Order: sequence, then C-alpha cells, then structure tokens
Amino acid sequence: MAKFQQMIASSPTPVLVDFFTQWCGPCHQLNRNMKATVIEPVMKDRVKFEKIDTEQHPAVADHFHIHKLPTLVLFKDGQAVDRVEGLMSAQDLQMYLLKLLK
Repeated sequence: MAKFQQMIASSPTPVLVDFFTQWCGPCHQLNRNMKATVIEPVMKDRVKFEKIDTEQHPAVADHFHIHKLPTLVLFKDGQAVDRVEGLMSAQDLQMYLLKLLK
C-alpha cells in the first residue's frame, strides 16, 4: 500500500489506475480500449496508466472502496479525483480523459 501511495503522489502527471482481476471479461475489454486510447500521442504524455489486480492487492482495493470491476480511478497530486465503474468504449474513454485532463 505504501509503495502504491508513493507512486501516485510522486507522479508528475495524473495517474489513471485500472482496478481489475484476471477472471473479469469486461476488465480485459477495458484494457484493450485503454491501450487504444492511452497509447495515442494525445494521451501518452498527459496521463500515466497503472493496473492493480484486486486479488493480488486487496488492501489497495479496500482502501479505495473498489467493489465493482472494472473500476478506473484518476489521481492528481496523489489524490483520487474521479472514478468510473464498468466498461467504457475506447471513444468514451478518450472523451472522459480529455474532459478530466483539461
């Protein structure tokens, strides 16, 4: 938990954390959509992308009250500022990020 908090606090850019599990089908689809969006030149320098497997890191999931998967949490300056639960299309994800990162 301390390592995770240090990572989000020390990041010079916002951090978008994808909370997932290996058995979650919608989580895998969101991951594909995330790669399609975050890797694009417009996003790669504006947001850092991290993944947290909630089964391997239950303390982190509990701390941030992750109860549905997938869940995306955006951190700015070490603080959670927004969250989205459920699957998002690549287009919706990009629009969501552009709105939050203005």
